[in-house]
Amino acid sequence: LWALLLCAAARPVWLGEPVKLPHKGRDLMLAIDISMSMQIDDMRLNGQATDRLTMVKYVLNDFLQRREGDRVGLVFFGDRAYLNSPLTHDLDTVRQFMLEAQAGFAGEQTAIGDGIGLALKRLSAQVETDRVIILLTDGRNTTGNTQPIDAAQLAKELDTKIYTIGIGAPAQGFFN
Repeated sequence: LWALLLCAAARPVWLGEPVKLPHKGRDLMLAIDISMSMQIDDMRLNGQATDRLTMVKYVLNDFLQRREGDRVGLVFFGDRAYLNSPLTHDLDTVRQFMLEAQAGFAGEQTAIGDGIGLALKRLSAQVETDRVIILLTDGRNTTGNTQPIDAAQLAKELDTKIYTIGIGAPAQGFFN
């Protein structure tokens, strides 16, 4: 009661209009494969064997630290695609969500087309012209409602760039 009385006596007042943050950067959606195959230990980090998802987290942590003015969102996909973070300037939150990701949480298979499709859906609502999807995956599309080539064609029509980063050992026959 005393705290409420003190607040009332202070007479908080809203001065002026809210200030909009200037948007100078890009809109980036990170589409990350968290299927079960991301648990394979075929990467090396600081001289030690590590799984693919750990390597992705390591690389993206550095990538997010270098973003200035960009809004970043996060999509995870396995059997299905899930929006984990909408576009935001709060890169610390995006980083935390990324670090908490676990292989297999979205299913065992890989729905690349659905991951691209969901990222496109979130980006297409934006009026900005500099929209980018960064797709990180270790394999082929094995499930999903949308074929990756169809999603890529839609991205072209929506003037959205897709940068694909393949993770894993080429000897396993991925990316053919």
